[in-house]
Amino acid sequence: MVIKRLLPDGSPDPDSQLVVLNHDGVSATLKADGPVYLGGYFTSVDGVTGQNLLRLNTDGTVDAGCRPGFAVCSRLSGQLVER
Repeated sequence: MVIKRLLPDGSPDPDSQLVVLNHDGVSATLKADGPVYLGGYFTSVDGVTGQNLLRLNTDGTVDAGCRPGFAVCSRLSGQLVER
């Protein structure tokens, strides 16, 4: 699955790269300050290991500094993010 960040007018964000998941993404949550949380049924995003939950920087790269201290062992179908 491939994901691309969009601008408010619906056009592709030229400052954001394509994001490649090795399986299905089910949910994406945009935090007010820019990062995106991805949940789903995947084990890697752009080659970075992550068990069904990862955070992306505003440019679409995986945020290596945000690693959950747990693994989501089943499909993640929804998220809540503190603002």
